[in-house]
Amino acid sequence: MRPVMLIAIYMAAMPFLAGLPRGTALPLLRPSEAIQLAVTGAGAAVILAAVVAGRRWRLKIGRVEWWLIAMTMAASVLPVLWLAARAQPVGPDELLAVFPFIKFAALFALARVCLSSESDVSVVAKALIGSALVISAISVAQALGIGPVTDLLGRFYVSGPEDITDGGRGTTTIGSSIATGAYLSMAAGLSLSWGLASKNRLLLGATAVLTAGALASGQAGSVVAVGVVALVVAHRHQRLRQLVVLSVPFGAVSMLVLWPVVAARLAVLDRGSGLPQSWVIRWNNVTELYWPSLAEGGWILGVNPNAIIAPPDVWRDVVYLESGYLWLLWVGGVPLFIAATGFLFAAYRQLGLPLTKPSQATGNTRDGAGATQATPVGALAATRIAGQAAVAAVVVLSLLDPHLTLRAGADTLFVLIAAGSALCPIVIPAEVSSVRWRTLMASELADVNYGSARLQYRELTAPAGAEAAFTVTVTDNGSVIGHTALALYRRGGQLRGYLTKPVTGSGVQAEGLIWRALALMANSLRLQGLHWTGEDDHASADRHQLKLGAKVAEQLEIERIATAHRFSRSRLTAEGPVASTAVSPLALRIEPGSKPPVWKRTVDLGLGTVAALATTPLWICAAVLVRRSSPGPVLYQQVRIGTGGLPFQIYKFRTMFVDNDDSAHRLQNKLELQGVAEAAKDSDDPRVTSIGRVLRRLSLDELPQLINVIRSEMSLVGPRPSLLWESELFDPRSRRRLRVQPGLTGLWQISGRADISMSDMLELDLEYLDQSGPMIDLRCLVGTVASVAAGEGAK
Repeated sequence: MRPVMLIAIYMAAMPFLAGLPRGTALPLLRPSEAIQLAVTGAGAAVILAAVVAGRRWRLKIGRVEWWLIAMTMAASVLPVLWLAARAQPVGPDELLAVFPFIKFAALFALARVCLSSESDVSVVAKALIGSALVISAISVAQALGIGPVTDLLGRFYVSGPEDITDGGRGTTTIGSSIATGAYLSMAAGLSLSWGLASKNRLLLGATAVLTAGALASGQAGSVVAVGVVALVVAHRHQRLRQLVVLSVPFGAVSMLVLWPVVAARLAVLDRGSGLPQSWVIRWNNVTELYWPSLAEGGWILGVNPNAIIAPPDVWRDVVYLESGYLWLLWVGGVPLFIAATGFLFAAYRQLGLPLTKPSQATGNTRDGAGATQATPVGALAATRIAGQAAVAAVVVLSLLDPHLTLRAGADTLFVLIAAGSALCPIVIPAEVSSVRWRTLMASELADVNYGSARLQYRELTAPAGAEAAFTVTVTDNGSVIGHTALALYRRGGQLRGYLTKPVTGSGVQAEGLIWRALALMANSLRLQGLHWTGEDDHASADRHQLKLGAKVAEQLEIERIATAHRFSRSRLTAEGPVASTAVSPLALRIEPGSKPPVWKRTVDLGLGTVAALATTPLWICAAVLVRRSSPGPVLYQQVRIGTGGLPFQIYKFRTMFVDNDDSAHRLQNKLELQGVAEAAKDSDDPRVTSIGRVLRRLSLDELPQLINVIRSEMSLVGPRPSLLWESELFDPRSRRRLRVQPGLTGLWQISGRADISMSDMLELDLEYLDQSGPMIDLRCLVGTVASVAAGEGAK
């Protein structure tokens, strides 16, 4: 099957159906939305059939996708929750108002899944340009007052009578002159970019037609959009001078052909300011009808997801908030504004990254300077540049309209961004999860040499400047067969690993086990890099960089067993591990723990994302207070032990002074773990700042752990995430708690928190494991709210 056809069909049909009334095909939906629902359902059916047949994938979500998720939640879930919290009615209009972002997020996700090659992008680009040429012809014909066209539009499509009859605006089948101008501007940018990349005169000619159609929409914003798109595309193709030279005669010819449009727009200019009269009306609407509610605090979390209000006058029925930036604040407040800004910035940056594609014959080559030489790419490179131009146009046009959700134009924007990321797939083929874990650990291979190998971490005294240090040891039947030592240094907020001792083992296979363990650890800790210091000389680390970071670890996870390749220290280069088929398969039982049930991960992701968005103001306030409380970072990051005993980084708001002495705290915890001391946590701990005590009292210091929950490093409910030295003290019975994800809260949280000893906490964690299920999770979540509100055990 060719899933790209789902996107091509939608992009070809969408502009002709977007202007038809809601309810034509399905209740409350436009026909274009019904088409999207149909192609999305077809894609879901194909995926379901593949899953039933045994196919599996894993998601690889990037920054653009994370920002899109945040933007969608801030524009849909958060506004409704905010209305409910203020006891405001949540009716059909409000629910319908939050639908656009969900629709466009679903379209983006479908396009990211379906588009995976340059040929896919070419098919979608042709469908987009072909349909846009027809829409452009309709726009010009409508603007010039050609009878049959205006009659057809007036009979079937959603437009006001004044738009159809005044001969000065091209609303087309999209049903909006503003949306028509934005849509045709983006299509013109794609045609121009592709024409310049391929030197195709037909595409350049299509660009002229599409530009004329955009100008025929009769909107001053369309002129701005055409200019922004053309400038960005010409700048990226280094053709800015030629564009300026050609724009003068093209502008003159367009003005002559479209003189009725120009005359109609000049006739309605405001005499006082010289601006379009519609712009003056928009400004008056904003200042008189919307700004008072925003100024009274509505900008913080939004006023209402529905930005359509009834005007105080009688010459119009409704008023729209025609300012994209204020619309974001009106709908979702600061969280939506930040999320939308992050999404647009991340998309623009990602589309602007250098594009490389392996050659089918020789693959990527490297020049003398070590840079990757890119194989020329046509439609894909053109689409990336057109996507950048579309993002830039939306940023500028959002001064005038909410273009992030404007029909046709928004559809095109999200598809262009997704198409430009085609070589960075969001889904990667994988084995069934249970099989993948067994394969990853090679625990069921018949020809293993170390079938009973075990991995152990033990804490060491950290060198000066290091955040932590520990040994990595592999044992077989109680005997050490390989080991190394690792120190973690934080540089600019990123964690780097340095091997302070070389990897040694009883053989090549034993060394391979250590390297595999390091790759898994680098992945779980999200190390920026893993380096070999060589005789503890940190200055030489960059020359021996191994780059066994998260990305390489993910590749090892797939390729290690499938290709029977292994990596040993002697085969590592400055660019990463080099496969060697000389090493036979190995086994390493790291006890990765059990994968969380689907219901639990669904609750964690959904409730965790909503909680993170809903508490955004608290994050901002806490960050400001921590910054002012004492010198040091706002977020405190610490290595904790997660599922299967693998370390990860936990996030908290810093509540202590930096460089404090924790030896007394360690000793007390060790005595409690050994059962020889009762809980004795000092409520006046001198290490804690004054602001830190308040944050701990209200449990606000725990909020950043929602990041760990969303990342699937933690769960909302589970055992307490232990420190490395604490896990060393666990007996075999207590180590059962490492089989599941640690939790932000748990039975210990609702049973006294700091008032219970470490040994009692362990027993509560084991009790949770024995009773794990939805009901105990619900009990812990509800009990945590009550416990935090009462301040029980907070120290």
